[in-house]
Amino acid sequence: LAELAVCEAFHGNPCAGSDKACKVVINAPLPYSSDQEKYIAAGMALVAHSQLCADRKSDDWAKEACKIDVSRAGISAGLVHTARGIKLRPIPGCLVDMKLDACYELRFRETVFAAPNKDDYADSTHAKTKHDVLAWQHDPPEATFCSDLSCLINKFER
Repeated sequence: LAELAVCEAFHGNPCAGSDKACKVVINAPLPYSSDQEKYIAAGMALVAHSQLCADRKSDDWAKEACKIDVSRAGISAGLVHTARGIKLRPIPGCLVDMKLDACYELRFRETVFAAPNKDDYADSTHAKTKHDVLAWQHDPPEATFCSDLSCLINKFER
């Protein structure tokens, strides 16, 4: 699905120039189980997009626009094929607080969820204690929501 999402983002032509095929190598951690695999595709698609974006640029300064700002947010979504194309897959609602805890520990300013996770976030402990200054040692991450890879590209690529 990551490959399809990247092709969608490049309007069917992800390769630089007139190349009909291109190769992207991604060094990514393996999921602990097959259940987790479907929730890492969004991050992999973002990395592939970044690499292919940079391949299209000739100047180093222009390639900077394709780099991912990895220090600002965590992605908590996978990918799913829908009738309207490839969209972000929500994580199970019971994991929303856990993902926010992890992003808090990493001092991310933001945690990006799939749009269907909005209700899960609203029911989370984080949402209920977000404005309680006594509950946090530093600012908790903001929960934001995206529906597709294009939204992630806008948030993460410089």
